[in-house]
Amino acid sequence: MACSPHPGAANWHVAEETRAEIAAEFARIEVDFEGRATIFAAVEEGQAVSHDLATAGRRCFWGGVDAQTVGLTCALAADSAIEEHYMLRVSSETGMADLIQDGVVLGQFVRQP
Repeated sequence: MACSPHPGAANWHVAEETRAEIAAEFARIEVDFEGRATIFAAVEEGQAVSHDLATAGRRCFWGGVDAQTVGLTCALAADSAIEEHYMLRVSSETGMADLIQDGVVLGQFVRQP
């Protein structure tokens, strides 16, 4: 039986419903199939959105927690000694993903084509 990709493995952009202070910190999340992920910091208004890893706020490794959730272990790009843990839970109903830290939903993200 062949494996199908985890629903969390995708490119995610912050949803409009996300609180302003979270949207100001997290712009998008790229969850690759190879177990790596990158959380990109938000850019100032008027700045171009970058897809360069140099602008990443956090570089992460991920693993499946369950059929709808991935666990992210991240290091700050500016200081790799600082480690953070997140969960990205994809709703099977809406297809949106919640970014969670310490049981608190930080924001919602929308899958990009």
